[in-house]
This record gives sequence, C-alpha cells and structure tokens, in this order.
Amino acid sequence: MSTRIKLLSENVANMIAAGEVVERPASVVKELVENALDAEAARVHVDIEAGGRNLVRVTDDGIGMTQDDALLSLERHATSKILSEKDLFSVATMGFRGEAIPAIASVSKFTLRTCARGADAGTEIYVEGGTLMGVEPAAVPPGTEISVHRLFFNTPGRRKFLRSPETELTHVVETLTRLALPREGVFFRLRQEDKTLLQVARDADLPQRIASLLGPDAARSLVPLEYDGGPFRLSGYVSGPQTTRSNTANFFVYCNGRFLRDRLITHAINAGYRGHILKGRYPTVVLMIDIPAELVDVNVHPTKSEVRFRQPSGIYEGIVEAVDRTLRHRFGAPDARPAFSVPTANPGFGRPPSPPAAVVGESAGTPNAAPWPVSHVEQTPAQGTALDADEYADAPQVRYVDAHGPAVADVEESAEVIQERQRIQAALERFATTQRTAPLFGDVPRPATRAEDVAVRADVDADAPVGTTDAPDAFGVFSRFAIVGQVFANYILCETREGGGVLLMIDAHAAHERILFEKLKTEYEHAGVAVQRQLVPIVMELRPAEAKAVLKAQGELAKVGIDIEEFGQGTFRITGIPSLLSASQAEETVRECVDRLLEAGQNAPLTHVTDDFLSTVACHSAVRSGQELTVGQMREILRGLDRIDGSGSCPHGRPTVWSIPLMEIEKRFKRR
Repeated sequence: MSTRIKLLSENVANMIAAGEVVERPASVVKELVENALDAEAARVHVDIEAGGRNLVRVTDDGIGMTQDDALLSLERHATSKILSEKDLFSVATMGFRGEAIPAIASVSKFTLRTCARGADAGTEIYVEGGTLMGVEPAAVPPGTEISVHRLFFNTPGRRKFLRSPETELTHVVETLTRLALPREGVFFRLRQEDKTLLQVARDADLPQRIASLLGPDAARSLVPLEYDGGPFRLSGYVSGPQTTRSNTANFFVYCNGRFLRDRLITHAINAGYRGHILKGRYPTVVLMIDIPAELVDVNVHPTKSEVRFRQPSGIYEGIVEAVDRTLRHRFGAPDARPAFSVPTANPGFGRPPSPPAAVVGESAGTPNAAPWPVSHVEQTPAQGTALDADEYADAPQVRYVDAHGPAVADVEESAEVIQERQRIQAALERFATTQRTAPLFGDVPRPATRAEDVAVRADVDADAPVGTTDAPDAFGVFSRFAIVGQVFANYILCETREGGGVLLMIDAHAAHERILFEKLKTEYEHAGVAVQRQLVPIVMELRPAEAKAVLKAQGELAKVGIDIEEFGQGTFRITGIPSLLSASQAEETVRECVDRLLEAGQNAPLTHVTDDFLSTVACHSAVRSGQELTVGQMREILRGLDRIDGSGSCPHGRPTVWSIPLMEIEKRFKRR
C-alpha cells in the first residue's frame, strides 16, 4: 500500500528554505554580509550587477574556512555558531541557522572562494542550482569571497517577480545601510558596475556613519540619547521635533547589533514623541539596545528580523522615558517654545537691575541642555519670519552666545540693550524650569460639568481695555503681554516692547487644549480625573477583542474618568465620563481609547495609552477654532500658559505660539 506522505528530496527542501530566507538580491546581501561580520571581517566589499539580479559578490577579510569547512557550509543546518540547545537561548552572532548558504546555492550559480588565516592555499567550490559541480585548490587571500550569479535562474516563476534593477538596487542599498550603520571598526563598500555607491571608513564613529549613510542633513538634526535601564542599556541618536517625515523609513533600531522591525519598539518610539510632533509624522531614530543575550530570543523568524524580549514592558517603558526625557532636556518643552520672555518685576522700560551671573551661555557645559535662543532675533525663514531667503541672507543679524556656539555680533548694540536682553533671558530660564505649583485657573473652583472653560473668569477682567497689561495678576511670561486682539476668530495677538519688541500670535484652541491636558494629567496622577455621573448610561457594543481590552483596562479607565462596566455579552455601559467631556462625545472618545489599547498591544503599559485619551478629552473640551473670545477669555489663556510647563505645543504636537521680533517686522517694511 503506497503512502501519501513522502520525504522531500534534499534539493526541494533547500529550495523551500530559499523561499523563507531569500526573497530578492537584498536578502542575499544581508545573509552573506552577516556571515562576513560573524567571521570577524574588518573589510566588507559588495559588488552587484543589474541591482543584484545578475550578480551579487561579497568579499571579506575574515577568518576564512578550510576546504572541509567550506564543503560543510553547503549542507543544511551546518553551522559553527550553535553547538547545543542551550546556545539557542544566548545567541550572540548575526546568523546561526545554517540555512543561508545552501538555500542561496540552490537557486543560483554559486561560487565560493575561501582561505583560512595562516593556511598555505585556499579552496574554490562551484555549485549550480544546488548541485556541486567542482572543488579545487585556489590562490585566495585570507577571507571569503562568495559570488551569486543569476539568482532564481532555475525557478523562473520567482525570477519574474523580481522588480526592476533600479528597485532592487534601492533595496540592496537600504539593506547594507542597516548593516553598516552600527558596525564601528568595519569598512564597507558597495559598487555596481565599478561605480561606488556607498562607502564607510573603518575608523568612522557612529555620528560619522550616520552622516555618511543617512546624509549630513539628517545627522545635523540628531541629538544623543543615553539611558541605563538596569538589565539593558539604550544609546543612539534621535531627531528634534522640527525634523520629521511621513513614514518610519528612518527608524534604525538594533538589539545587540541586530537590526529590528519590531511593532512594540516602534510604538514605544512614537509614544516618546507624543506631544512633541504631529500625529502622522515620524522622526529619524538610531537606537541601540544592549541587553544580555539570555534575555532576548532571536530564534523567532527565519530572517532574524524579529526578536522576543523576556520583559517587553520594561523595554517599552525605557524607550518611552529615554526619548521623552532626551527631547525635553534638549529642546525644553515640546516644540516651538517662544524665544523671548518678560521679567516678573520692574515692568518699566528704564535701566534694569544687574542680571544673574552667567545668564548667557550658562548651559554650555550641561549635557542635553535646552537650546534656548538667547537673542529673540535669532530667527530664520524656516522659523516663521516673513523674509524671503535671499532677503534674509542680506539682512543684518544679531546673534549671541548660546550653548552651542561662540558670540557673533553683526550689528553693534549698546550696553543697555545687551543688559536688557540678558534680563529677558534670565526670565526665560525661570520660565523653562517653572513647576506646576498653582492650579491651572487660579483660585477658581472647578465646576462639575463641561461649563469649565476660559470663560469662568471672564467677569473678572472682561472690561480690561485691549492693549494693556493686567499688572496685578501678571506673574509669568505670557500674562505680562499686552493683548492686541483676536484675528480670524482663532489667533490671539499680543505685544511687548521688552527686549526690543516682540509680536506674539497664539493659537487659542491649541493653547487651551494644552492647558486642559495638563490639568487632566495632574488630576490623573494624583486622585484621578473628576467624573460626571450619567443619569442615563451610554450603551455601546464591542467586538470580542475590544471587550477583552476594555475589561483588562477597566481600572485604568476609571482613573481617567471613564466608568464602564459589562452589560451582557459584548455590550458595555458607560456610567461616568470626565466632567470636561460632553455626553454626545463620550462614545466616540471611548471608542478611540479602545482603538489605542488594541494598537498598543498587550505588552504596552496602559499609562501611555491614557495620555492619548486625555489629549482627546482636552481637544474636545477646548475653545473651538472660529469661536470669538472676550478679552477676559484671552487673558485667562495667557494665565493658563504661565501655569504649565509644556506651553510650546498642544498634546498633538501642533505649535501654540509664534513670535515675530520687531526687528524682523521693521526689516520687512524697510525701516532697517
């Protein structure tokens, strides 16, 4: 009786393995270069033809192989990197499965030339479509050279799915970039038809490699990141809030030198940037995760592009904290904090008191110091000035010492003006370090309904004349600005003559959203968000996965003001919502929160998901774009900005403030 189950031939098994390991020429480059790195190579040369379709050749100066080892390397599951089951739980090499060489050889015309260090002669082996065609001695320098001709020549169905040479070349360049970026001490070169496309010097450090591989513009936007998480350590570089792109192509994450595409880590990076950049925009990140090999499992994917951490929540928390802390230390509050200030005393325009010592440039020796522009005229067209680029290049500029450069003075100024600027900078530094020691809306009690708004104090100063400061109440940077009015039913205009004069524009909705978010966050971190009970519960239907996520997060949801309970299979009822939120928006907001829970996955801490929810509540509760405001309401927004730390952007990363120095205005009107 014949059996239906049969053993596959070795050749067919190798071709199936090739389907798992070799997708395109870039896959060949990845496997061969990883083997070269494991072989202690200090120089790696990659040569290709037609984007790798016709030829991929990888040459290294590693330890090489003897003839016996070279022949064994063509056998499936033959490796020098794993000896026992125990070794699988502490893999420290790039490759270990022993499938790459036989898989590649089974779908190409394959030549292996190698010589072990110290050997008198080398070996050359030729394989065609998985069949050994010849073995002979060869004069080969120490190291290994593997040539892969006509990839998929014997599987035309797969070869026709290869893309154009240009597309395949792009994938090869991207693959080699990922491999070369963290490998300090290794020379890399990529050539196509004798034209060098990529080259990295052996002695190039990580910043130099970033500049060489990602471009000098990307390198200039990066700031260093360091974090010690106990069993693991994070290091690398992240871009500032002003430098973003529309996708995650510039996420370069490595675990013990191995490039990763990990959903958890990507979510953690995005969570760290929450509030610093707009949703849908992504930074440039070069992140190294150093962790003991026994705490990470790399044996979860044929191409080794995924790993599994033993304590994923710790890694997640560490990345979020490291990214957020780096951005705050380096850039202060989230994006676009105004480059000006006014003092809390001596509001007149006479000679100010002597400024504190070392006000200008005092942070030069502090790691990750916030790059506060010392002069309010340190502006470029990209920062919002009205000048064209050519006009700006010819315009006189005034620049002062900051944490990153020497003093430059293109326009001579009097000692009084310089001293006034120093006093303004001192106030700015105080503003940067202000703690939330006062309630967000003064001593006004918090109402228990959505009626809480900037209007709660409108009657206090509704009659305050436009264009004057509210001196008795003004205690911070924004409160001392004179309100000019509101334009386009959204933007608050303010001015000050301090420091040479500044015109300030505030996005009322974005600013109020930030104020409410900080208030909700403070409530959440202390006693929980104030809840408004619903006389008629809001009923909603959830899918099984959504229901499971809600039940798991029920306690955390209560802290953010959502009282939700199961009310039958797949049915839930909401009995309490945040007092700032209207009942009509409750279901939509809760569903958005559930989507965040599912998106974050089971390993992500709930505390980061709640930030998204609190920002959504704040957004729905803030004054609307197009809403006319009284002077009192505008003044209350200014007070609120003074009472919070992160006034530079709304929780979604949208800037709240734009400053235009008087000097720039006068340049535009040819008064200077």
